[in-house]
Amino acid sequence: MLTKIIFYKYAEVKFFIHICSKILMVIFMKDYGKILKEHRLARNKTLLDVQKDTGINNANLSRWENGKVLPSIAYCEQLADYYGISIDVLVGHELNK
Repeated sequence: MLTKIIFYKYAEVKFFIHICSKILMVIFMKDYGKILKEHRLARNKTLLDVQKDTGINNANLSRWENGKVLPSIAYCEQLADYYGISIDVLVGHELNK
C-alpha cells in the first residue's frame, strides 16, 4: 500500500515539474522558432541538412521553427551545440548587464 502511495505521489510531482517546465519554456522562448530558423539559414542549411547532421527529424525541426511545438531541453542543448551558440541565445534570452 505504501509503495502505491509513493508511486502516485512521484507521478504527481513528475507531472507538475513537466507542466512547470513547459510554462517556463513558453514564457522564455518567445522567438525560439524564428531564432532556430535564422541560425539554420545563416549557415545555408536545409532542414534535411540539419536532420542529417544531428539525427533530429526534419518534421520536428519544422514544427519548432514554426512555433507549433516546443523542443525539449535536450534538443535545445543539441541544437545550441550544433549551431555553436549558447542555449540562452537559442531561446532568445538576453542577459541584462
